[in-house]
Amino acid sequence: MNIREILFKALGVITLGFILFPGSVAGADSATNVGPRFLVCGWGFPGIALIDEHGVESWRIPSDGRQIEAWLLDADTVLYTGSYYVREVRRDAKKPGGVVTVWDRPTDPGTETHGCQPLPITGC
Repeated sequence: MNIREILFKALGVITLGFILFPGSVAGADSATNVGPRFLVCGWGFPGIALIDEHGVESWRIPSDGRQIEAWLLDADTVLYTGSYYVREVRRDAKKPGGVVTVWDRPTDPGTETHGCQPLPITGC
């Protein structure tokens, strides 16, 4: 059983999104039990979690359960979207909840946002 199957069974979450990080996308190395790190989010999942190469949750961003897509921008910063916002947050152990919002963009009334993607800075 691979880590994805374990998460689906353990969390009981029907909708779960994954973003893989560089490494062995084929799964854990059977000799070392080390696999890729990845970010977990999905509608109804209580937050956005970073799973380390050993399958252990290394940190979690609390959220309202409406997140649909997430991107790890660096070791401590996540860009994600929910139905009614796009948000960038940074891990900060000094803040309540361990997270500080870098910026937040609510959607226009009567609309929803179902995706986001970081873009390179081009000077435009």
